[in-house]
Amino acid sequence: LFLVQVNPDTGEARQFNASQGPGAWAFLKGPDERIYLGTWDGALILRFDPKQPEQGLVVVGKPTITEQYLWQYDLGKDGMLYACTYPQAKLVSFDPKTDAMEDLGRMHPTEMYARSLAVGPGGKVYVAIGMEKGDLVAFDPATRQHRSILPDHLRAAKGATGVSVWRGADGQAYAQIGSKQARLDDEQVILVENAP
Repeated sequence: LFLVQVNPDTGEARQFNASQGPGAWAFLKGPDERIYLGTWDGALILRFDPKQPEQGLVVVGKPTITEQYLWQYDLGKDGMLYACTYPQAKLVSFDPKTDAMEDLGRMHPTEMYARSLAVGPGGKVYVAIGMEKGDLVAFDPATRQHRSILPDHLRAAKGATGVSVWRGADGQAYAQIGSKQARLDDEQVILVENAP
């Protein structure tokens, strides 16, 4: 695993090798202007500070002992980085101010994948669950509670319900549920024609 820093004006590139982790899925610029990666085969949080490149890629830690993948990050309204995991479909958090990490628990009792997440404008964290019984879960950082918000009429009659979530350019959280798209607004699933 390595991170490449490229100067678009000069074309100069530098490579920063990680001391641990064969690869990373999660990638995000944090509120502290540092770059965060989340690895697979270890579920480690790595950090790179562009203002101190000589430090390279630093292993910050492992937010949960049970997980192997950090799939995706999003930045919470509370300044926390949230990541979704495999193989127990968990949500974890990381505080870039204090380096505190927390395992927030399983988002589904039986599924293995919490594959994508998005923070809505109200601060709720929406997590897409899969692969056997797709689900859509809302986590409230204020109460630390989570619940499924996938309406019954959008669940597949049999087999998997494909669900993914993202934050649109407008700051809203959106979901792809099978062939339908929806805006996620304070734990409500509102169908839309074309989500950004």
